[in-house]
Amino acid sequence: MCEEHSSTRLVPVVFSDLDGTLLDHEDYSFEEACPALELLTQRRVALILASSKTRAEMQAIAGQTGASGLIFENGGGVVWPGGPASASSSDAPGPDYPSIRRFIEALPAELRTCLTGFGDMSDAEVAARTGLRLEQAHLARQREFSEPFVWTGTQQELEEVAREASDRGLRVVRGGRFNTLTGPHDKATRLLEISAALSQDCRPDQRIWTIALGDAPNDAAMLEAADRGFIIANPHGAAIPELDGEREGRITRSMASGPSGWNESVMLALKEMDMINSRERAHG
Repeated sequence: MCEEHSSTRLVPVVFSDLDGTLLDHEDYSFEEACPALELLTQRRVALILASSKTRAEMQAIAGQTGASGLIFENGGGVVWPGGPASASSSDAPGPDYPSIRRFIEALPAELRTCLTGFGDMSDAEVAARTGLRLEQAHLARQREFSEPFVWTGTQQELEEVAREASDRGLRVVRGGRFNTLTGPHDKATRLLEISAALSQDCRPDQRIWTIALGDAPNDAAMLEAADRGFIIANPHGAAIPELDGEREGRITRSMASGPSGWNESVMLALKEMDMINSRERAHG
């Protein structure tokens, strides 16, 4: 990390979930977030997209939004500004997609019949369940490190799947639309990894200041790991319970949902950061 001087300037890096956060839950539009996106571009603020989506899906979205980095498949893989693509960290390589599918096929029959993953669906079936266009659904099925799935069994049976997954180095993560089988990495570990890497390049009087935005339970750890977190209102998905960071004032909830809530939150975060930097200059 950068050595902190008496007057330290915060350098913002934004980490954002996609579906229900930057992208509208229904039509996947980010039009209402354009003012904040344009401001990030003007100020050369790095935007890292963090999603359960695949690398193939996210590359097009990154180009449209000006994002400079990707955390894809809930942290299974990462591409960060100035760094190489990384499938997993050197000390804890995660399972790849074929091994996850082998785990699913090996489940007891009474559990296997309750689990329908993307690998069990056609492009058309994924499109019907997600609202994606057919070509987008095809990209969503190009998985490398995780498997979203629909569960039709009981909660107790799902917990049994989660226990068996844990024994094999996998996790069951609840997202906005699907449960997902994935490896040990998550959005939070990748946020910390990228932040540490970017810190190596900052000046002695600078410090990376991470801003995270998300709407679903699988975003909670990322929000807690950031310097400033925003829970984006999403009436369509499972609510995020109260987080420690909310009680500490580091995490707040947006009034508006989806990209509109994202826009207001990013604007607020940059305003807060400017105020902090102004105070630092005044006291420096």
